[in-house]
Amino acid sequence: MKRLAVIMPVYNASQYIDLAIKSTLDQSFKDFDLYIIDDCSIDDSLTKANNYDDSRVFVFKNDKNLGIARTLNEAIKKIYIDYEYIARMDADDYSYPNRFKLQIDFLDQNSTVNLCGTQGYWLKDMQVLPDSNWVYPTRHSDIKFDLMFSACFGHSSVMFRCTVFNDSLFYNESIQTCEDWDLWTRIVLKHKVANLPDFLMKYRIVNTSNHRAENKQEQHFKERSSIISKYLENFDVHLDPNTVFKCYYSVEPLNNIEFQKYLKQIIEMFNSLNKDYLKLMDDNSAKNFRYRFVRFILSFWKRTNLSSRNSLGVWFLVLNEVEFINNYRLLKHLYR
Repeated sequence: MKRLAVIMPVYNASQYIDLAIKSTLDQSFKDFDLYIIDDCSIDDSLTKANNYDDSRVFVFKNDKNLGIARTLNEAIKKIYIDYEYIARMDADDYSYPNRFKLQIDFLDQNSTVNLCGTQGYWLKDMQVLPDSNWVYPTRHSDIKFDLMFSACFGHSSVMFRCTVFNDSLFYNESIQTCEDWDLWTRIVLKHKVANLPDFLMKYRIVNTSNHRAENKQEQHFKERSSIISKYLENFDVHLDPNTVFKCYYSVEPLNNIEFQKYLKQIIEMFNSLNKDYLKLMDDNSAKNFRYRFVRFILSFWKRTNLSSRNSLGVWFLVLNEVEFINNYRLLKHLYR
């Protein structure tokens, strides 16, 4: 069995693909095959991919445009039986030279972990690193909980242990803008996952990418809402996709009565999660999630355009219904 396959789907990435391929081929870990699959680009991405004279590079072109989820699924299904690990790489990103080595070392040493991502910088200019950057959770327990709020992995950074695919865990091809998040929510229920603390990726921010394109924003948030709604059911929380959208993403103003209706459901959700799941975490992780719950309430409140000064009913609801944190800390965080 071979050690590692790298799958790089490509669609109109001519401007960036050389950097992505070179950063992959320049890895300190050399024992891998790179599969580049062009999804019917209309620029010269395919030509550039074919320029590499390296025995590890295999270039294919789809017969028709399939989209990223189906392109990845067809590639994975054809090769996973022959490899121990499969890594993802996007055609507009950059991998630091020790990425593969550190991920493989970690997976070799942690045989129960079947999906491993890394930290990374999100950049508009790949030459300029930010002064600060958000950090993905590293531990399985934190990732499992955090998937209720975010995708938790940089898609281009992940490495799978190929036994994952024996459970028929593949990308949902009906999802067009956040197929990765959906897959993580299904993998984490059956397999242990992790992120390395190391910053091993540069992710390029492209305004026309699948989930950032202006004409796909509505679809993206609806797909997110459906994924979260379905995932929450595993924690005995039942919010329909429309309620998730209203509470997580909508910027439409709500009147006081509408806001209190949705807010009560969110508070009940957080109280339930605190009672049944936060007690399984270490104190620091549980504390951070309680603080996140409060921030979520505050963010939702701000998006409704309701004034906190003229919302006595909302304050009464919050102070009387919130059980996951005491009122002193609650008020302290809300006014911070």
